[in-house]
Amino acid sequence: MGRFDVLPVVRVHWRSLSGPSGGDWVSKSVFIAVLAVPAAAIWTNFRFVAAASVLAAVALLAGALMGAFTHLSTLRLKVTDLGDAVSQRVRNQIDESAAHLLTAALLCAVDALVLALMINLPLDAIVSRFAAIPSAIAAYLTVYIFLLFVIVVRRMYAAYIDLNEVDDAYNGFRSK
Repeated sequence: MGRFDVLPVVRVHWRSLSGPSGGDWVSKSVFIAVLAVPAAAIWTNFRFVAAASVLAAVALLAGALMGAFTHLSTLRLKVTDLGDAVSQRVRNQIDESAAHLLTAALLCAVDALVLALMINLPLDAIVSRFAAIPSAIAAYLTVYIFLLFVIVVRRMYAAYIDLNEVDDAYNGFRSK
């Protein structure tokens, strides 16, 4: 089972939502609030009209996430080689981004599986009242992946700013 154990990746993803101080309850709350998506999807009997298009997008995103992880792991090696010249903050930003990228890639795989099953199984003909469940699961996973993408973009930008000592004029974290 060790080869299929993805819990370490998911554990670091969830832990990193707290930040080093453990006080970022807003991030975790947003990810927990996303549970409202499948509930609303089931309540409204939501169905993906073009599930094949969503499947293609999720599959492309999975590939892009793995490519981004490869780039990020190479960056982390370079940062490690620089030693004490790079702050721990930059290392943490890269490590957090890596965990989020891999978690998002895993969720893309699950999302793709759900979407593929939804496309190929005639759920409406079997039990119509449960036909919205696969769409609800896919909607939840897709929204969760989107939020991870937003977090990774921000963390990678922060690492870029810190690592390259970007001038304040081009630093989006500075107001002036």
